[in-house]
Amino acid sequence: MKKPRIGNDLTQFLGPFLSEFSPQQMQVADYLIKNLAEIPVLSVPELARKAGVSEATVVRFSQRMGYDGFTDLKMDLMELLRRQIHGQRDGEKTFDASDALDSAARQAVRNIESTCQNLSRDSFSQVSNALIQADHIYAFGLGISTCLAEIFSYMMVQIGFRATVLSPRYSSPLEQMVALRPSDLVVVFSFPPYSRSALEVVENAAGRKIPTLAFCDRESAPVAQAANWVLPVQTENLLFTNNLAPVLMVMYALAGDIVAKKEGKNITAITSINKILRKDPGLIR
Repeated sequence: MKKPRIGNDLTQFLGPFLSEFSPQQMQVADYLIKNLAEIPVLSVPELARKAGVSEATVVRFSQRMGYDGFTDLKMDLMELLRRQIHGQRDGEKTFDASDALDSAARQAVRNIESTCQNLSRDSFSQVSNALIQADHIYAFGLGISTCLAEIFSYMMVQIGFRATVLSPRYSSPLEQMVALRPSDLVVVFSFPPYSRSALEVVENAAGRKIPTLAFCDRESAPVAQAANWVLPVQTENLLFTNNLAPVLMVMYALAGDIVAKKEGKNITAITSINKILRKDPGLIR
């Protein structure tokens, strides 16, 4: 059988198969249409549980459309999700090779403007308050989000907070979370392709009554469903990776808001760090 092609509309793609689906397979189709953003973290058992069907039904559903199995179908669904997130259609040109610098700058500006327009100021203020009240801030991310977690932790230390990165390099982040308390705050960065590890960190914290903050690209992202606070950031990019400029902008804004709210109480920490940097013989001036 010729391999199917989903294109840009899952509902339209499934149309010709609807008459062939069993009632249970229709449940799978309906769940995927309504929850496409979850596809990166869905396994056969997970999809079966959420759709209320057997695992065999999920496999037969995939095969009915010409795929070898759910893994094969999932790859196409992830590509569809990527195009939807980045507002792309097949063959659409999103990068002007004649002026790469201008194209990249315009994309970053569009992302930042959209993020500023859509981000609730009340939610933003609640997040900065939660960071101020936390005894210890723990940040986590996988892939490029690991860098974001490290930068965020560094910025929090710079303004006088205790902050630590939950590193995926040497042990499971869940192991490192054993000593966390409800007075702490877990900050998770999760952008497409979403990682199951990020979702597990948020769910683990939520189960132990530890507050969580999620930086993600949309409020329907998997981690957003379990987090106490969500900061949606538009990260559309000219390439297949996420654009980090708007995420960094939100981080800087949070740090500035925190400093303003603390009315200079963390100036001591900032001053001390500056003195240390000035005296560090290893720095090139």
